[in-house]
Amino acid sequence: MTVLNETQKMLQKALEDERLLVKLLDDIEISDAILGFHAQQSVEKLFKALLFKLGTEFPRTHDLGFLYELISKQGLSLPISIDELEGLTTYAVTWRYDEPSFSTMERIQMLSLVTAVKLWVHEEVLK
Repeated sequence: MTVLNETQKMLQKALEDERLLVKLLDDIEISDAILGFHAQQSVEKLFKALLFKLGTEFPRTHDLGFLYELISKQGLSLPISIDELEGLTTYAVTWRYDEPSFSTMERIQMLSLVTAVKLWVHEEVLK
């Protein structure tokens, strides 16, 4: 697959996770862990789309901090801090199978992070 195809595939998959997050944001029957997982997945795929576009190799990972650092090393300034991502990274694997009794992040904050990253990545990809 070409870089453009990989970039577009990741952007599309990120959008799918974001759409699910938006549709279920106010549904109290859906756990924070499920919403957090899809928010994390969306940001992860957005980061990977940009890394494909930049031609940066990366290992298979769900670690948003690692992907953030790879992007930062390319001289780009991300619209969110690495600390903001820590709350989402927790949802990647840990909470997928073990539901905690508390949430690390408000639902609207999850969506806000996804939106900020999406807008920024789309702008960078179009350059």
